[in-house]
Amino acid sequence: MDLKKHIATFPDSPGIYLFYDAKGELLYVGKATSLKDRVKSYFATSIKQKRVIDHMMGEVARIAHKQTESVLEAVIAEAE
Repeated sequence: MDLKKHIATFPDSPGIYLFYDAKGELLYVGKATSLKDRVKSYFATSIKQKRVIDHMMGEVARIAHKQTESVLEAVIAEAE
């Protein structure tokens, strides 16, 4: 899967995003005010230089998202 093309389809709205590895195991859940901008930022050079994120991104095979009506709903969904 071309993750960058997939991310381009994400909405510019609040929600949560979920990173999965190739086995389908959940690696990370995060919340965002703009799903598209936040997830796209993981592929930016300045962020990839951080060791932990760089390692995790090397494992990511699939990214899913859940759009919410508000940032508060995203915070609640992330906690769940």
